[in-house]
Parts: sequence; C-alpha cells; structure tokens
Amino acid sequence: MKLSTFLALGAIGVNPKRTEAELHRFARSNKQCIRKDWEYPERGGRLTKIVDNLTKVCKFYIDKPAYQCRCLKKQKKMYWTFIKARRVCSDRQKKHNKRKNRDRRDAEENEDNILDEDDGVVDQVARDLIDTELSQVDGPVSVDMLEELYLENCDGMDVYSVDEATAEECNDLTDLIEDMKDAAISRGGDLDEEIKERAEIILRINKMHNAMSNWVRSYVSKGPWCKDKRGNYIDRIQENMRRMQKRRRSYPTNPQKLKRKRKEEREAKLAAAAAEGN
Repeated sequence: MKLSTFLALGAIGVNPKRTEAELHRFARSNKQCIRKDWEYPERGGRLTKIVDNLTKVCKFYIDKPAYQCRCLKKQKKMYWTFIKARRVCSDRQKKHNKRKNRDRRDAEENEDNILDEDDGVVDQVARDLIDTELSQVDGPVSVDMLEELYLENCDGMDVYSVDEATAEECNDLTDLIEDMKDAAISRGGDLDEEIKERAEIILRINKMHNAMSNWVRSYVSKGPWCKDKRGNYIDRIQENMRRMQKRRRSYPTNPQKLKRKRKEEREAKLAAAAAEGN
C-alpha cells in the first residue's frame, strides 16, 4: 500500500491491514452514508427536533467519516428505539405488568408507532425542560449560558474521581468561557466565527442530549415494568454525548470546511486522471 494512501485512509479510523481496494470501498461507503438524507417524521415532535440537531453535528461538524457514519446510524437507532419503548411501556402499564405478545412490526421504523405528544406524559416537568433546551440552541450563545452549563455539569466536581471525558469537556468549556470574556473586553463582544461555532456546538451537543434524556423521562412510563429500560436509555444517551464531544474536540470542522475539502478532493482526482492520461 502506498504511504500516502495509508496515511489518508488511516485518518478515517479504519483497519490498516485491509487492502487498498477495501479501504477505498470503506471510504466511499462512509461518504455515501454521510451524504444520504437522514430525516425523521415531523409527527415525532420534540424527539424529531432533538435528533435533527444531533444529526447536523454528526454530518457537518465532525471531520471523521467512519465515526460520522456510525454517529448518524446511532441517532437513528436511538430515535426508533425510544419511539418503540414509549409504546411498549405504555402498553405494559395498561396491562398492569401482565405479559403481552408483541407483533414484530412494532420494531419497524414507521409513523404508525409514534404516539401523540400530548398523550401519556409521565413527567410534565421533564417535558417542559425539553422546550427550554430546544429554544436555547436556536439563538446566539452567551457567556451566561455557558457559565450555567458549567455550573450544571462541572462545578464542584471531584478531580480525583471524575472520568477523563468529563474533565476534558469541562476544561474545554472553561477555555471557551475565557475566550468569550476576552473577546468582550478586546472587541466589545464581537466574537470571531471560530469562537461562535465552538460555543454553538458545545451547547448543542450538551443541551440536545439533556433534552433526549428528558424525553425518556417524559414519555417512557414509570414503574417496575420499565424501570430498567428508562435508566439504561439515559445511560446510553450520556455515553453517546461523551463520544460525540470527544470526536468533535479531536476532529472539528464546519460545512464550509467540508465543502472546500470535497472540492479539493475532486480537483485532486481530476489532476491524477489527467496525469495518467498523459
């Protein structure tokens, strides 16, 4: 394998023992996966809005194709898993924890499995929090919003027992808050695009995962019939958030950079084809 090919394809996180043809197929498959439409039914309401926000992070703000594809598939899986869990737990509650045979069609990804958002709310406070969190990612991010995020997730944490991912995220958040305060002093609060983008993505990843956890609390019914399911889903959401935060820190990008990168790749292919023709 050519060294240049190894380095280029190794950067997307694939097994270096694969043949060059396999690596190219893998890279092409990832690109097709990322560029396909990842849309969710409007009827999904709050959960659709949450997953749409996280899908945008996966597609446009992390420059690691192998992870991006896995990330997109993960959001889709979680979406339909939660939709199904809401219906299953609701049915179990109605049957008072009696066993009920489920039709396999319950696992299908279709709108028939989406219950009305106003029906069967089990935690109204959690549902109200979803609306707050969705509104916070729609507008500009302020220092106050980031400081509030720091207080929620980092203030008073034990540096000797906290996990590495949380420590890194809190350090990144601290640096960003300082950068925004410095900009307020030196440029009258006029932030450059890089700082704005960092703030928006950090807030979006955190708030949308919080909103997803609150969706589970809001709609997956309480009780022994679904107690473990609720807790397991919230743990999975936290793991998903940590992975996304880590990849974003390691491979930051944005739609403009990705567009330039694709243009450069096309030009490189044309140049290589022209060179071979000569």
